[in-house]
Amino acid sequence: MTAAEAGIETAIEQAIAAIVARPTGDPLDGSTIPAADAARLVQQFHLASTTDLALLALPVARRLADPPISGYRVAAVGIEAGSGDLVLGGNLEFPGTELGTTIHAEGFVALRARRRGRTLDTLALRVAHPCAHCRQVLSELASSDGLLLVDTEGARLHLADLYPWPFRPASLGVEGDVPARVAWPALEPVDDARSD
Repeated sequence: MTAAEAGIETAIEQAIAAIVARPTGDPLDGSTIPAADAARLVQQFHLASTTDLALLALPVARRLADPPISGYRVAAVGIEAGSGDLVLGGNLEFPGTELGTTIHAEGFVALRARRRGRTLDTLALRVAHPCAHCRQVLSELASSDGLLLVDTEGARLHLADLYPWPFRPASLGVEGDVPARVAWPALEPVDDARSD
């Protein structure tokens, strides 16, 4: 990578971080890049597509990870179907528990999109081979057949390329997870400053 390329990547990362850090009126909009901002960044930095922007957003998503047990930060950036918004996420670990309770980045982004009432068209990763747990979470989405996985090494794969015989909801005779089918309850942010 040339110094000029590194400088542009740094400028893009700073622009993405500024958007993600903006206060939002709705907690569901946190750690997202609205489609209008994504389109502006693609144009401003002469990127080929929103997918390229999602790949360049991975370092910002990586900073969202909280892995106090393993120290291993994993990032994912999803592009929502319909809206075109980018959803950033990282892995989360919980001290005092085993790693089996970890929330993986890929599944976290998919579930965040679902919470927003949307599905994912594309999932950007550093390397497009999520673990078996994440493959299962992703395969349970009604939109999983069309989900495109892209990575920083140039891979463009569908989930079926990585998980050819998944256990899918259809195996039980039911439809996959559709965001609009069951509404999530209205969740309010918790004020950590209050005393119990």
